[in-house]
Amino acid sequence: MIFVDKYKPQKLEEIPQENVIKLKKLLSIKKKGIFVYGPTGCGKSATIEIILKEYDVIEIDPSDYMGREEIENKLIKSSKQSSLYGKQKLFLIDNINGISRINDKGCVEAIVELIDKSVFSVVIVGNDPYDIRLKALLKVCNLVEFRLVDGHSIFNILKRISEIEGIVYEENDLKTISRRCGGDLRGAINDLQVASSLGYIDLKGVDERTYETDIFNGLKLVFKSRSLNITKSIFDNVNYDFNEFVLWLEENLPLEYKGEDLMNAYIQLGRATIFESRIKRWQYWRYLVYVIHYISSGVAFAKRDKCVGFVQYKRTMKPLRIWQINMKLVKKRSIVDKLVKLTHSSKKRLFKDFNYYRLFLLDYKDELKLDADEINWLRNNV
Repeated sequence: MIFVDKYKPQKLEEIPQENVIKLKKLLSIKKKGIFVYGPTGCGKSATIEIILKEYDVIEIDPSDYMGREEIENKLIKSSKQSSLYGKQKLFLIDNINGISRINDKGCVEAIVELIDKSVFSVVIVGNDPYDIRLKALLKVCNLVEFRLVDGHSIFNILKRISEIEGIVYEENDLKTISRRCGGDLRGAINDLQVASSLGYIDLKGVDERTYETDIFNGLKLVFKSRSLNITKSIFDNVNYDFNEFVLWLEENLPLEYKGEDLMNAYIQLGRATIFESRIKRWQYWRYLVYVIHYISSGVAFAKRDKCVGFVQYKRTMKPLRIWQINMKLVKKRSIVDKLVKLTHSSKKRLFKDFNYYRLFLLDYKDELKLDADEINWLRNNV
């Protein structure tokens, strides 16, 4: 029998995740939208499987559906009906990141509508809640993060399985498997079964797994280490491009580095930006190696000592701030466009001197054909 099935957790206490309690609490107080997310093998599916035994579950996988109509027919209509089994009803939407980029056709909007109309909880499961396609869900869902399992917990689980199965083992071999798996407990258990096929652990026949670590682990590699061997290959393991990684570094550097270390780290980021501009200007893509060097090894060695202690990294807010600024300028641009047509003046000039014009623009709202939103914006910004 496959070990991952044989030793699948039967109780919540067997799952090494702190947010198991948070998830159960949110369900008990009937929070309607709950987004459970985390990397492969972290235990989120096992947790949900245990908890949902208490519910009448209606489940869909959006990757199997081609739009709003199917979700409306299967879920939204059902949200108005009571359970036939005497249990509390619950909607489970699995693999939300699997929705088609081309054919989702209102899938996310339909789920938001379901959360709004349903009196029952809606549990959404995925790997990345910050996928741009899912941004509408963030406004209506409580986030419950399941993280990669720490190596010590994985080691203890592997040791327990080995003793039950009568596998002859060396603790160093179990630690090696625990380290290689990159926090994927399911993968570690599979590796243990393959390595112990002869009754003892033989790692020679097991290839070292390569894992795509999430952005948080990429930050840890830079912030917590001073090893050139780790940082020089960071982008072999992190599933983000260097531009996004730089934004995350900028946001979280002050949380890890202080004083002179922080200044040196920003110098390294500045040098990376110089080479990035040269790439764009001259299309010299061979300079990319310098960009990667400065934002990985450069930032890692900007500190004098390794950073210790746990830090909760924050998602970069720079794109959001840029979007907010652009939203503030939308009304201004639309008013300037109307002013250009009426005055036949330079758009650039009107935009530059707009603070003078807006003092009396409300007096000419009819001539400019300002709508209600533009009038309201002028009143609040005069």
